[in-house]
Amino acid sequence: MDQKEYQSGNASLVLVIIFIIALLITLGVLFWRNSFIKSKSVALSKTSSTIVKKSDTPKEATTGWTTYANKIKGITSFKYPSDWTVSDIYPNNQGVTLESFDFLAKNGYLNIIEGSAVTIAVNDTDLIDDDETLISDAMSISNSNNIDDNALFDINGERAIRFTFSSGEEQNNQLAILFYRNGQKYEFIQQYKFGSDNPYPDLLNNIILSIKF
Repeated sequence: MDQKEYQSGNASLVLVIIFIIALLITLGVLFWRNSFIKSKSVALSKTSSTIVKKSDTPKEATTGWTTYANKIKGITSFKYPSDWTVSDIYPNNQGVTLESFDFLAKNGYLNIIEGSAVTIAVNDTDLIDDDETLISDAMSISNSNNIDDNALFDINGERAIRFTFSSGEEQNNQLAILFYRNGQKYEFIQQYKFGSDNPYPDLLNNIILSIKF
């Protein structure tokens, strides 16, 4: 064996060894990366599932409220704030009036000075539950040809209209929600001091969302 063949054999051996080392390093890096990414994905998955689980059980707006049951036609129950009072129950279970703890008014409900009152009324009707009927009926309730801030929407599975109006100078602001269900007309009207901001802006929505038919 001459010197050239010996050197060529050594060079080939060195190349093989370098290739093997490089292959082992590459495999090691790939294994480490896969293990790291997998463990990170599992950690993220656990974190995400925890977040979703928490968001699935938000605190209800009506937690701690009083349940009013079996006294209004067509409604099994609804909730209202526990510090409010029932001031009037209508004949034949056709409605109820609620007053806030800070309610104060002159001349009955015509001029509310403090707090708020809510009336819930249910009446038989042959009207059809559609957008046009809801709007025209809302105009009739408010005695107006123009409903300010009217909004048609779905609430508690029912098509409804939400609108505001005033009962006259120095009387009350009124927020109303109206909908029809099974031949009944449901009117929810909240009254508060004329010219003032609504002291309980989410009250009416939350009461209706708590209804069980």
